[in-house]
Amino acid sequence: MASETPLSDVRFLTMAEVALIMRVSKMTVYRLVHIGELEAIRVGRSFRVPEAAVHQYLRYAGNTPVRIYLAVGRAIPRSLTEAV
Repeated sequence: MASETPLSDVRFLTMAEVALIMRVSKMTVYRLVHIGELEAIRVGRSFRVPEAAVHQYLRYAGNTPVRIYLAVGRAIPRSLTEAV
């Protein structure tokens, strides 16, 4: 664990800053934190996200397949069912 960055060198971002970087809403960032996909720490009543965790998430998210969720009752286009 000698390769870990000292806490004094870690840059923590607010949820609003993360949302701006990722170009999503703050609620989306909160959801990512609550489901465990984005690392964060709690400081009082708010969360802080290590900047490296945001970059790691974005690198990983760019390599994962996109899942399409359709509303119940809608027909799934044949092109999508063949790809799955």
